[in-house]
Amino acid sequence: MINSSSLLTTACLAIAFSLPASAGDFTLGADTGYAKLNAAGVGLSFSTIGDPGNSAATPSSRGWGQVDYVYSMATTEVSWAQYAVFLNDTGYSSYMFQSSGASYIGLYQNSDGSVGVRAGCADKAVCYIRYSEAVAFSNWLGTGSATQAGSFNLPTASEWYKAAYYDANRYGTGQGGYWLYGTGADTLTETGAFYGYLAIEPNNSQWPEVDYGMFNQNGLYGMTAGVEEWTSTAQNGAGTRHWVLGGSWGNLAADLTNARLNNLADTSANAKLGFRISTTLTAVPEPSTYALGLGALALGWAAWRRRHR
Repeated sequence: MINSSSLLTTACLAIAFSLPASAGDFTLGADTGYAKLNAAGVGLSFSTIGDPGNSAATPSSRGWGQVDYVYSMATTEVSWAQYAVFLNDTGYSSYMFQSSGASYIGLYQNSDGSVGVRAGCADKAVCYIRYSEAVAFSNWLGTGSATQAGSFNLPTASEWYKAAYYDANRYGTGQGGYWLYGTGADTLTETGAFYGYLAIEPNNSQWPEVDYGMFNQNGLYGMTAGVEEWTSTAQNGAGTRHWVLGGSWGNLAADLTNARLNNLADTSANAKLGFRISTTLTAVPEPSTYALGLGALALGWAAWRRRHR
């Protein structure tokens, strides 16, 4: 939920990103969705996924998990508040408002077409997202346009799988391997992930916040259960189905291991389906010296918050 601690953190971030920020060969200027999220106080944070050239997982995972480059993964799934900024900035027409779940999603639509966030839903995971809509959001993050690709993307299946399960020190220093769950563990608990529900509505008070539960070995939340996540890897040659990974709140623990591989038609959208963002940028972004000081303050507060939950 949005409280004084998160407001302090996001206020620091909003100031930090008031200047153009460089990341690799890209400049994330004020016209990008990335900058606009930060200006709105609902910015995305990223974690670097290293150990390039790691081994792939077992054959049951289709050989996923091997990535030959360093990349970054969003630490959380996209939230209702973040998706609302995208919709209001672009005027994008989202399927969720015509879906069967429109009356209980975390957003509402005004008569003028603008979008608001229902009370208590700002930091909760967005759902009812079709594949094309997840792509549009990722485009906007890097370019400010829903139709122009930029430096942010949906993760490939291998990027997602590695970020969820791979640990460079799984069996000791420098001895990499894969955890059974995306929480950095071989067992799953109700406090570690949001799962095992028969039915739940997205605007319900129980609906998971994007930082619910246990963060894994790569500092990522929600890589197991919560909402299932789109990847950019097509299941078929025509590219009309894509892999969705991580499972959802509707699964039991036994069905949420790293052996769970699911794919859906690109037109699918339901209360169990959301997404997160990845990028091959390894500094997202590279702030000025002044911004670094503010970032350190925000990170210090975040660390205090985790210790006192």
